Amino acid sequence: MGNLFSYISSWFRSGGEDYTGALNRFNKCGSSERNPLMMQYFEWDSLGDKKSSWWQKFEASLPDLEGLGITQVWLPPPNRAMVGHGRGYDAYDLWDLGEFPQKGQQLATRWGTKSQLVSAIREAKSRGIDVLIDAVLNHKLGGDTKEEIRAVEVDPMDRNREIGKVETIEAWTRYTFKARKGKYSIMSWNSDHFTGTDWDARRRRKGVFKITGPGDHQGWNPRVDSELGNYDYLLGVDIDHRHPEVRDDFMKWGPWVLQETGASGGFRLDAIKHMDSQFLCDFLRHTRATLQRPDLFAVGEYWTSDVKILSAKMPNFRGELSFFDVPLHHTFHEASKAGEAFDLRRIMRNSLMQHRPDDAVTFVDNHDTVIGQTLESWVGPRFKPLAYALILLRPEGYPYDFVSI
Repeated sequence: MGNLFSYISSWFRSGGEDYTGALNRFNKCGSSERNPLMMQYFEWDSLGDKKSSWWQKFEASLPDLEGLGITQVWLPPPNRAMVGHGRGYDAYDLWDLGEFPQKGQQLATRWGTKSQLVSAIREAKSRGIDVLIDAVLNHKLGGDTKEEIRAVEVDPMDRNREIGKVETIEAWTRYTFKARKGKYSIMSWNSDHFTGTDWDARRRRKGVFKITGPGDHQGWNPRVDSELGNYDYLLGVDIDHRHPEVRDDFMKWGPWVLQETGASGGFRLDAIKHMDSQFLCDFLRHTRATLQRPDLFAVGEYWTSDVKILSAKMPNFRGELSFFDVPLHHTFHEASKAGEAFDLRRIMRNSLMQHRPDDAVTFVDNHDTVIGQTLESWVGPRFKPLAYALILLRPEGYPYDFVSI
């Protein structure tokens, strides 16, 4: 009955269109005939050593991954970060995959050089393992120079409420990528391409500032999550996906990054609750059409522990991607803390695995849920084997494995 109610509710919210069952349309196992199984091949603190980069460690591990039956691997963001050893979620330049001397590095990102990444992906494909690119399209950090812009401070707990007057601030909104010299993309970024920032360099003041000028700014994007009034702004300088130059650059980058690296698996999309849902649909449709890959896999990180909220938002993405089953993860976390007091009869109730099984990418933990991280919700060691048994042995959902490496 729960599945039926969820389906009917989603159907009405989507205007009568059926956007369920994304996983049935996606290729999850490349050229392999094995049962599909994804692995997240990094932790928050993963790092190479003097002998080998992270990309090289991944390549060396591929025989073992093939033996385990892995068909897809989610690798960390390959793009240039704002600092030398940044993970890539602090995205600076998406077009630099470890090829140019930027941000204090000669060539390599935290994970290695572009050539090492391409080599590892080539070897993975030869073993029937597809690679997912972790696409960080929501924000930028590490601007090259400051600009004087017009902005208004808003309440961090209600982004629709202005708590000051429009004023001139200094923000790190100029991105010129001088070392890259226009290779792959000639676009340089300025305040026209962003909706907000969190730092006024003139007064050395932190806050949430909505950009109002110069130029034509439309405010926060309405096609985002409604948490905190409007959750368009997350961190750094927030990208305005309505701007035609932004859209054009991303539409070129999507097919390019898959072709340039050979990563035929598709995308893991970061922080999509903060992004224009229509833009993401257009981005994925364009990439699939350009590559002639209608089965190209995509999964989005929409972080909420409430399956009703997640189910209500999913139709906005028009069936173009699958979703991590964050509600199920939180139930695992709750069960691991409660121990014998937890009623196992309700383990599936608040889950996509039950309500939308053909859209659910199931997991136990990831790099954000480990102890000390912002989304800390670690599943305890006594319950973890039971949680993995649940996602690996049941037919519902598409499981991925996250282990200490």
